[in-house]
Amino acid sequence: MRKFEVVLAVAPVLLCSCATIPREADTKSVAIGQPTTIGALRATPLEVVEDSRCAVDVQCVWAGRIIVRTQFGGDGWEETSDLVLGASHLTHGTSVALVEATPEPRSDRRIEPQDYRFIYEAR
Repeated sequence: MRKFEVVLAVAPVLLCSCATIPREADTKSVAIGQPTTIGALRATPLEVVEDSRCAVDVQCVWAGRIIVRTQFGGDGWEETSDLVLGASHLTHGTSVALVEATPEPRSDRRIEPQDYRFIYEAR
């Protein structure tokens, strides 16, 4: 097989393997005000600062983003930071990311603060 044919044969397998992000076994979805533990850290989503994500039932030029103000804490310390979905944040030697925010926006309804759920993970 030539090099080009090998790439074409392997490409679908590589694409499929990237479709899902493996989650830690103890990860759970939390609501605003509900703390969760990430390693030695405690993370509590406080509020949605921005939710400009594209609604699932429309076409957008920009995918948008969601920013969640999150309080982190550990032994004798606390800090508050704004996390963007998918971006890593380094705090007290641990890299943390907001990896999921639900529900997805729809054009026909507003998401109420109590309806949001978030998943954080150490990276």
